[in-house]
Amino acid sequence: MDKKIGVWLYILEKEFKTPRSKIIERNIAKDTNISLTNIRFAIDELASIDAIKKYEKGIEVINFDNLLIYTATHRKLNKDIVCEIKMNFNSQEIEALLPNNILFTAFSSYIRKHENNIADYNNVYVYIKNINMIEEIKKRFSENKNGFNKLILLYDKKNIINIKDGVSSVSNIQAYVDMWSAFPEMYLNKYLEMLHDLIIEKYGENNGNFFSKKSNI
Repeated sequence: MDKKIGVWLYILEKEFKTPRSKIIERNIAKDTNISLTNIRFAIDELASIDAIKKYEKGIEVINFDNLLIYTATHRKLNKDIVCEIKMNFNSQEIEALLPNNILFTAFSSYIRKHENNIADYNNVYVYIKNINMIEEIKKRFSENKNGFNKLILLYDKKNIINIKDGVSSVSNIQAYVDMWSAFPEMYLNKYLEMLHDLIIEKYGENNGNFFSKKSNI
């Protein structure tokens, strides 16, 4: 994952949980292990689209939706893909056969959190904790080059994504950002729309129903 995307995601998550609070640059650096130089470059870009307001040593988000959409449109999920396995298993069967130390994202994350299956999806995206897991995972599936469904393994070389022991899912924000640049699916736009609405609705609740301006990107 690009460092600037890591910074923007951190800001999104902080703003989502505690709206309209100042976010300190040094805290971003401490929590993400990204240098202050890279953080300031990332912040300057957000200031140029009027998503944030800059202070001497920190920032305040002034347009959450702008920031969310901007981050999603700049996420390059394909850069983190380390393996793709085609097969005839359906998405639920693929998810059930995966080992520990993974993190579901995109469609799988949405379904696991909300149990609202808008439509079938063909691609299962998961972050793996270490690169050595690829061979272990391959052994669990019968690969079929002509298969309709696909397991896509993601590995964050910069260790921005925190994967704990066990099986879990990314946040709604991370799932939305990742889903934006996922492989085309018949109902991709519907998933994006539903997840976007969920995020904005919950952000409004966290913010005392004070909604940020809608994105103008």
